[in-house]
Amino acid sequence: LGRARLGHATQSDVAYLNANSATEEPENALKLFAVNRPADELNEKKFLELVRNGAFPHSFHAIDTGPKPEKLEHCLAPKELWLCAGARVMCLRNIVPGQLVNGSTGTVIAVRPHHDVQKNTITGATIEVKFDGMLGTSPFTHTFRTYDPDMPDNERQKTYEFTVNENQKKVATR
Repeated sequence: LGRARLGHATQSDVAYLNANSATEEPENALKLFAVNRPADELNEKKFLELVRNGAFPHSFHAIDTGPKPEKLEHCLAPKELWLCAGARVMCLRNIVPGQLVNGSTGTVIAVRPHHDVQKNTITGATIEVKFDGMLGTSPFTHTFRTYDPDMPDNERQKTYEFTVNENQKKVATR
C-alpha cells in the first residue's frame, strides 16, 4: 500500500490488490474520503433516503457549557446535527474502555425527545445506538442523553453531544 500511495505500485502490487479486492460493495461498506465534501454529499443523500422512507429527522445544535466555550469553534462536530433512526455513527473518543471506543460504529435505533409539558418545549433527547461490536465481541446497545439545562448537575457530566458522518461515521462526545 505504501508504494501505491506514493504512485510507485509494481505490477505485482496491482495484481495482489486486484486479487484481494471485493467485486461488489456491501450495503454497509465504510467509505473513506480524502476531503469532506464528497463525504458530506453522500451523507446527505443517505440521510434523505432514510427520511423519504419514513424516518423522522431530529435536529441538534452544538453547545459547550464548559469553562472554555471557544473550544467549540475548533471541534470536529458540526454546529447543527441531524439524526434519525437508521443513521450510521462512529465514536470519536473512548467512552467505555474496551467496548465503546474511538472508531466503534453503529446505527441509531431511536431518538426520543424529552418534552417539558409545562414549558411546551423539547429540552433534550435520549439517543439509542446499536453498535456493531468489535473483533470478538457481540453487537451491543448504548444509550446517550443530550444536554438538558434542567437536569441535575451530577447528570450533566454524563451527557453527550453528537455529530454524524455516515461514511467517516463519527459520534463526538463533549
